[in-house]
Amino acid sequence: MQHFASLLRPVRRVPFEAWAWTAGLLALALADPEAPGLLSVCGWRWMGVPGLIGLEHGPGCGLGHAVAFLLDGRLAPALDAHPLAPFAVAVLTGRVGTLVREAAFRTLPPRRAAP
Repeated sequence: MQHFASLLRPVRRVPFEAWAWTAGLLALALADPEAPGLLSVCGWRWMGVPGLIGLEHGPGCGLGHAVAFLLDGRLAPALDAHPLAPFAVAVLTGRVGTLVREAAFRTLPPRRAAP
């Protein structure tokens, strides 16, 4: 059992932020980008900001669909939904990579032996 715990130690070092971004990208990769009920995570829309300033859509509207299209391998529909989708995926993937790399090379204090 202790061997298994030592194998999981590096995984536990990865920050929650990396897990959250990975889960979000995985959820969008598994989602159907053409589904009408794809969850909108646009905070601007939730607050009603686009309507208040006379816009039909906020600056992030369509990004979730665009990322889902992109992760499905369809570049043209992704760029139609939101032109910054490739940039967003690159930034998020890079951020996850940075967090994992930092966690992998961070030195931790030695574990104390159980009494």
